[in-house]
Amino acid sequence: MRNIDWIAVDWGTTRLRVWGLSKQGEILTHNSSDKGMNTLQSEEYEQVLIEHIEDWLDKDRTIAVLACGMLGSKQGWIETHYETAPCIGSKQLVQAPVSNQGFKVYICPGVKQLSPADIMRGEETQILGFLTDNPGYSGVICLPGTHCKWVQVTAGVIEYFQTYMTGELYALLSQHSILRHCVAKNGWHTSAFKKAVASAIDSPATIYGQLFSLRAESILNGLSAEVARARLSGYMIGLELCAAQQYWKDKEVMVIGEQQISIRYMEAFRSLKIKSEHFNSDELTIKGLTSIYHQILGQ
Repeated sequence: MRNIDWIAVDWGTTRLRVWGLSKQGEILTHNSSDKGMNTLQSEEYEQVLIEHIEDWLDKDRTIAVLACGMLGSKQGWIETHYETAPCIGSKQLVQAPVSNQGFKVYICPGVKQLSPADIMRGEETQILGFLTDNPGYSGVICLPGTHCKWVQVTAGVIEYFQTYMTGELYALLSQHSILRHCVAKNGWHTSAFKKAVASAIDSPATIYGQLFSLRAESILNGLSAEVARARLSGYMIGLELCAAQQYWKDKEVMVIGEQQISIRYMEAFRSLKIKSEHFNSDELTIKGLTSIYHQILGQ
């Protein structure tokens, strides 16, 4: 393996991803784990990072680590500031304290919106990556995940956005509520999902009752756990889409996210005849961090 020039990090709420890169952003090696922000105390970050990159370090030099995501939150490694929307994104990095002499860690700021109050960390870097290939873009970007972001971008600037806790609510209901006994961890039913999306958009006030019906139908009517899983996902995404209509109605949506969750949103969009296009979130994170690496670190 060629010697890496720098390291890119996306430290999310539930996942950690690291890449060893060339100066041009070519991936030379990578690593990942479930050591997300939710599992760590601030004093644990350096050691966890070392565990993921120690084989890439060189005792004869200090390598730059450029990171985005939840490690810059109040519950993360060190709290960084927010740029205020409307904005483009990162302008000033924050250096995290480290005892290891083999690397220096620079953390990107997030983006905040004052009214209605909202914040993002990590997604702004993915948007920056998208804008490197689409300069001056104006339109809507949806970023599915634990907390889904809907973002209006105008002339290459993050204008306003809204966060929905859809992924986290699905996880809570499917893993920690009474529904955990009737919802499968795997398997899928596309038709049931689409019907649930439509039901949530058309009659959002009925969904609280529909949720418990999943359990009742599984006991009384033998509803399969795979169908229950698809319907629960459809209800959650449908409620989000009902609330976010100002973003997607009569518009084309750019979707930035991991394949598994993005597929569900794309299915919902197709059922609603919404034009959409998917972009891989890891690829855009690397593009965004590479842009920052060159522009701010001057490398």
